[in-house]
Amino acid sequence: VRHSIRPKSLIEAHSAKRIIAQLDRSMQEDQLFLNPNLNLKLLVEYTTISQKQISAALNQHLGKNYNEYVNTYRVTEAKKRLLDANFKHLTIAAIAYDCGFNSLATFQRTFKKVTGESPKAFQQKSIQKE
Repeated sequence: VRHSIRPKSLIEAHSAKRIIAQLDRSMQEDQLFLNPNLNLKLLVEYTTISQKQISAALNQHLGKNYNEYVNTYRVTEAKKRLLDANFKHLTIAAIAYDCGFNSLATFQRTFKKVTGESPKAFQQKSIQKE
């Protein structure tokens, strides 16, 4: 039997899109993800969007929780830096911390989850292509 009762936290698609667009702008333009102390509370203060709305928009429309959302930005930035000659002098750990991760283990686990390979393998694969 299907019930048509909607969970209270369900937000309308247009609201979710607006919220996600604002979050994306904060991440892309202001690079909030680089702050290793960034948490949901700080994001709420920065964007003035409620924690409940942020969580609902991310969960329902991106299928991600807050950490997964922020870490996707961090991994994307780490990938750029791992391939950029200007960052060749940095260790993988230094790049991880510079991209907002608080621990190398979390970075490596998240990187592999997002890309399907370790940071080292990702970097070496690109070096072999050159």
